[in-house]
Amino acid sequence: MLEGLLTEGRHKNAHRLLSKRIYTSVYKPLVTSRIGRVLLLLASCGMLVTAAVGLTNLKVGLDLHDFFPSGTPEGKFAQDRNTYFPLWPVSLNWGELNYTDPAVQFKMVRQFEDVLSTAHIAGHGVKTSLVWIAAFAEWGRESTTSLACKSVMKENAGLKLKADGGICELRGNTSMCPVFEGLSERQFAQCIAEWRRTSTKYAAISPMLLTNLSDGVTPLLPIRYSTASGSALFAYNLATTDDYTSMIKQTRRYLDDDSSSRSWMSGIPFDYWEQYLSIVDVMMTIGGISVLAGFIISFGFIFAELSLSLRGTCVKRLLASTLGAFLIAAVSAVSLLTVVGFCGLVGIQLSGFTAISCLMSTGLAVEYSVHVVHRFIDSPSGPALERIHHAMEWLFAPSAMAFLTSAFSVAMMAFSEFRFVRLYFFAPLACAVISSYAFGAFTLPCLLSLMDCFPTLALLPRKATDIESPNVNAQPEKQAEEPETPLSPCHESEEVDMAKDETNADVKATTDAIQI
Repeated sequence: MLEGLLTEGRHKNAHRLLSKRIYTSVYKPLVTSRIGRVLLLLASCGMLVTAAVGLTNLKVGLDLHDFFPSGTPEGKFAQDRNTYFPLWPVSLNWGELNYTDPAVQFKMVRQFEDVLSTAHIAGHGVKTSLVWIAAFAEWGRESTTSLACKSVMKENAGLKLKADGGICELRGNTSMCPVFEGLSERQFAQCIAEWRRTSTKYAAISPMLLTNLSDGVTPLLPIRYSTASGSALFAYNLATTDDYTSMIKQTRRYLDDDSSSRSWMSGIPFDYWEQYLSIVDVMMTIGGISVLAGFIISFGFIFAELSLSLRGTCVKRLLASTLGAFLIAAVSAVSLLTVVGFCGLVGIQLSGFTAISCLMSTGLAVEYSVHVVHRFIDSPSGPALERIHHAMEWLFAPSAMAFLTSAFSVAMMAFSEFRFVRLYFFAPLACAVISSYAFGAFTLPCLLSLMDCFPTLALLPRKATDIESPNVNAQPEKQAEEPETPLSPCHESEEVDMAKDETNADVKATTDAIQI
């Protein structure tokens, strides 16, 4: 047992000495020397410039084949489908409208024809009569239709002619289109029920109108939803994410962006790829909120700690807290931009998965920078170069250990057989760990070592709280002095000896306990 304690003591002492030697021989010259600081700041600027270049090349979107290993049957099918069959069925939908209004009927038909004219919607050979409101109006012109459900011909409002697959007819120098006019909602619903009973076109078009439970034929009023032949519309030539987003934007121009009509497109391309229209803006918004939250929380933490420890005046505490919180937020921001730029530089497409990994860099950066800034503020008065030496001499070992533990935990994902894990989780997380440590533990100390303007906060004298009668013979109480810390100048020459004495004291205490 004694031998084990002695071995443990020697290991602790060796660890302290090794950390001290690395700090003295490597880290301190790099952070505090003029050449070292210049090199570190140039390297940081180089990282930011490289990240800026990567941001210009950032691509978004993951296709379905990216979720499967390339060597598996599922991955092969997804890859071949994306290569040879890049199409999906889609549907045009309407909400609650005044379907009895001829202008609304014209607009529904026009929207369908406009969607067919876009680049990624297959419109060749697709007739306008596949829209239920157009087929319904054509049925109203048939001779077998009851007189109460007859449609009327109105002047064309820019719709296609029958020769081009539309429903409008030439009448001399103009063209006319069939619509329903003058019907109430109940009459309109009864005519739809008659159309459904007397024609097979309704079943083929399938407008998905909800019906009354009483007869199962008459539409439920008011009509709140209808669709335009989802089985007849296909989005095609969708090989890349840009194709999907372009298709969504083109169709939305005639539907969602029109505030006067409640219409929209639906289908797998819209359900999945829609996220890539705004993922960059959403990620940057969340990143900005994270940085702002870091600023506010850091300011509150630093100001509260300085106030409780009675350091400096209120104005100095406010100034120091503001500068410190700004530096912490700046480190978080540049860490986030670096990780996102790295993804763009190496061709990692941005998705919800990579966005989460990128945003984690803000939290990792705060982990280092908040301790560095707080220790710098709390260091003894003196030039900024000496203050950062006092701060980092204390923080070098724990910050390095925090970096190593994070790095080893992330490195495990590099050995995954799943390419998706290696590319979209390991790579951005590894960059986040490295960049946050580089900016927090190297760049930030370099900047602080140049900030002699940063206010120093001396320990204020405490007020007397003794309520007993004063002792006239007592010596006057000395003004409270700044307490000495293990990093104070008076202890610098004794630090290595203290580590040795501490180990010897532990061993002696253990030996005495065993003898007793």
